[in-house]
Amino acid sequence: NRQRAETVAQAHGCTAYGLAELPQALALADIVISATAAPHAIISRDLLAELAQQTPPRRRVFVDLAVPRDIDPTAGNLPGVHLYDLDALRASLDAALAARYNEIPLVEAIIAQELAILETEWQKLAIRPVISDLRQKAEAIRQQELSRTLRRLGDVDPQTVAHIQHLSRAIVNKILHEPTIRLKQSAAAGQADEYAAAVRDLFGLVDANLEQL
Repeated sequence: NRQRAETVAQAHGCTAYGLAELPQALALADIVISATAAPHAIISRDLLAELAQQTPPRRRVFVDLAVPRDIDPTAGNLPGVHLYDLDALRASLDAALAARYNEIPLVEAIIAQELAILETEWQKLAIRPVISDLRQKAEAIRQQELSRTLRRLGDVDPQTVAHIQHLSRAIVNKILHEPTIRLKQSAAAGQADEYAAAVRDLFGLVDANLEQL
C-alpha cells in the first residue's frame, strides 16, 4: 500500500509515487525497472512519446521484468528509449553464459599449467632437506679431517691454514656440485622421493621426520 511504500522509500532516502503520479515520476527518472502484476501495459508508447516532448532529450533505460509486460514493446522504438524485457535479458544472459562456457577449456588449461608448476616447486622443496643434510655431513667430515691434518702438521702459519681451508672447501664443493644438480633435476622431473631415499641410504643420512618418530 501507499503508506508502506512511503515508509520504505523514506528509509532509503527516496520518494514514493502513486500510479496516478506515474508521468511525474517518469519525468524524473533515467532508469525505470518495472515489475507489477498488472494484466496490461501501464507504460504506453504514447506516454513515453509525450514525456519525450515535455523533457529535455536524454537517454532513458527501461527494464520490464513483468509477465505480462508492463511497458508497451513498441516504446523501445522511440528516440532515447532503451527497452529491455525478460526475453532480451534472457538472451543476453544466455550469450554471456555461452561465452563463459567457451572459456572453460582455456581456464582448465591454465589451472593444469599452474598445478604442474606447483608440483614442480613442491618437488624441489622436498629435495632441499636432502641436499642440506648431504652438505652438512660433507662439511662435518671436512672439518674433522682438517683438524686431524692440522694437528699432525704441528705449528703451521695462518696463511698456510687458510690455504688448506680453501683447498678442502673447494674439493667438497666440486664433489657435491654434480650430485646437487642431479638431485634438483630429479625433483623437477617428479622423482624427488626416489632420489632422496637413494641419497639418504647411500650416504647414511637420517631423515629428520623419521628421527622424530
